[in-house]
Amino acid sequence: MRTDMPRQEGKLGGKLDTKEAFKAAVQRLDEQLDKVRENAAMLDERAQEGRDLRELLEELPKKVAHPVMVPFGPLAFFPGQVVHTNEILTQLSSEWFALRTTKQATGMLDRRMRRLKKDQQDVAKELREISLRRRLAAGESEAMPKSDADLGFTEVPGVPGATVRLDEEGYMDIREPEAEGGSR
Repeated sequence: MRTDMPRQEGKLGGKLDTKEAFKAAVQRLDEQLDKVRENAAMLDERAQEGRDLRELLEELPKKVAHPVMVPFGPLAFFPGQVVHTNEILTQLSSEWFALRTTKQATGMLDRRMRRLKKDQQDVAKELREISLRRRLAAGESEAMPKSDADLGFTEVPGVPGATVRLDEEGYMDIREPEAEGGSR
């Protein structure tokens, strides 16, 4: 335990009130949850853009030329054509680009989408972890989800009120209602 940290004083002049500390912790966790949710939304948007791009890359080489409306300034468009439909300028890094075929560009896109999927899984795991920490800090009753299904729990047939969930590491979380009288 660090002894060089200054003590925080509460309103009554003593140690920081435990209730206030938990409120502050919940507030910090809420802020973290908001940031993680924003990241998840951004990754979902990028995944949708990737799926749309994949459809376009599959469609382009089917024709020699595609009719399009070419932008001419911010307000004007004129009809034109996309030619050389099997040539795609791909971004390798922030300042490096390479001319690729649609097949090569699709391969690059697939690799980036696999990385994006891994990032989405990491963000989902972080969201679950922070949500559980928040539940601990706020108390079970305040932060309890609307249903066990929100956390991935499923009903156990034949056992009323019991639920089971398999986590990412392969452990089973089994929940059963407490028997009346306090013992099982």
